[in-house]
Amino acid sequence: MRNFKGKIDSLPVLGTMAERTSQNYAAFLKALETYILTTFKRPENMAPAVSDLIYPQVTISKNFPTRRRLMAANGLKFEEGPINETKDEKHAREARNKDINESVELLLKSELTDYTKRAVLAKSNMASLWGIVIGQCTDSLQEQIRSEDEYQTNSSNYDSIWLIKTLKKVISGVTAQTNLDNSLFHALKDFYNIRQQDNENVEAYYHRFWTAYKWLASHIFDSDKLIQHEAKKGKTMTPPEASDQFLAMAFIENANSSRYNLLWRELMNGISMKKDLYP
Repeated sequence: MRNFKGKIDSLPVLGTMAERTSQNYAAFLKALETYILTTFKRPENMAPAVSDLIYPQVTISKNFPTRRRLMAANGLKFEEGPINETKDEKHAREARNKDINESVELLLKSELTDYTKRAVLAKSNMASLWGIVIGQCTDSLQEQIRSEDEYQTNSSNYDSIWLIKTLKKVISGVTAQTNLDNSLFHALKDFYNIRQQDNENVEAYYHRFWTAYKWLASHIFDSDKLIQHEAKKGKTMTPPEASDQFLAMAFIENANSSRYNLLWRELMNGISMKKDLYP
């Protein structure tokens, strides 16, 4: 894999677990998001596809142009007739409302045209994103992706979000041909072995930590036992709250040892004094 070069020099390359046992997929996604923001047209619709796995069509539809939305955005409103309005006043008011309505109609037509262009561009951008991501994968990794059950359907639609999700599993060793228990073990092992690097800021560490977690969310720990433990102490906790509490602890424990050693000591000392300071 040392001699492999991707289609985009500025982006990291990806290989199978056999080709590279340790790969920073979070760093790849971050670099890919930056590439989209600096090279794609209308990147605001595409970046969430990488950062949050949100389809661009969903992002675009949130801003679907409507008459009410356009009027509110431009501070426009139709005038209502006051009590005892004269005939001339009514005529003048209706003329003003007509002008507003005509302006809104022109604006709506323009916004709908732009919306259609953005939707068409998003479809094209998804195809481009597919080509970029695949271009950073070794031949062996591409072969494993093509062996996935849903490959034909998703490749024909250039579903880049499916590709990004599938790549995370495959480079972790979870493929259609592997033993699922073995693959899950190694994926969990990778999560617990995450460590904040000496030159890594908190934001970058959190992004890498969270990316690793969200692929394994339902397998990290038994929240029921944690909830029962907290209940014995008189604390009511929901499953999401239990998950957040555990992740906060894991995030702290995997933080950089040279920077947060004093914090660890303080937390451990608190436990010894029967004062639990963990989040």
